[in-house]
Amino acid sequence: MKNILVAGGAGFIGSHLCECLLHQGHQIICLDNFRTGSLKNVSPLMNNPCFKLVEHDITMPYKIQGINEIYNLACPASPVHYQVSPVETVKTSFIGTLNLLELAHDNQCKLLQASTSEVYGDPEIHPQPENYWGHVNPNGIRSCYDEGKRCAESLCMDFYREYGVDVKIIRIFNTYGPRMACDDGRVVSNCNCECHNDDCPCSESNGNCNCNCACSNDSCSSESLATTTSMPSSQIDALGMFGFF
Repeated sequence: MKNILVAGGAGFIGSHLCECLLHQGHQIICLDNFRTGSLKNVSPLMNNPCFKLVEHDITMPYKIQGINEIYNLACPASPVHYQVSPVETVKTSFIGTLNLLELAHDNQCKLLQASTSEVYGDPEIHPQPENYWGHVNPNGIRSCYDEGKRCAESLCMDFYREYGVDVKIIRIFNTYGPRMACDDGRVVSNCNCECHNDDCPCSESNGNCNCNCACSNDSCSSESLATTTSMPSSQIDALGMFGFF
């Protein structure tokens, strides 16, 4: 049994991850400020004695000892949400990740950073290999998320190189599944809502674009696996690009 902290654990993917880790027999501390997360996502877990929910914003330090693993999924991921408060989005990715890395350093434990395909920006290569550096706009309206996540990856690698913190970075692509918000604003949720409302699903492209998707259960299984395998800290994995469609 491990003591595991999941930041953003009341969100769409985070709540599935908490559920997955509980089924594996671990003790879970779930941190969330409920900006985009929801209490109903984790309400079925509240009666489990191995689950503890803490309302907390990771831009403020959280001090605890005895943690074996940290999963950082705390950040608005949909343009609908992160463009409302871009400064807060950058602070969550930068200051929040810094606080969790310092916590991992203090506990001498692993940290998994949930990054995103958006670190590639508007890619010129399809599909994108993990060693592709991207084609990004550092000052556009989406940059608060894209650049915030790129900075978070940089912090993770610097903590690995300078302090020896065992970090794992995964880049999550479009994820779908139960508890997905209807107002997410991305292709799967939009199509689902249009079908639910008996509307004709609308394509906003000429049909030549592609979208890599992963089921929430597959994403959570991969996140859990990344911390238990011998995957080196210098390796970055893309979830939803190869093998998850």
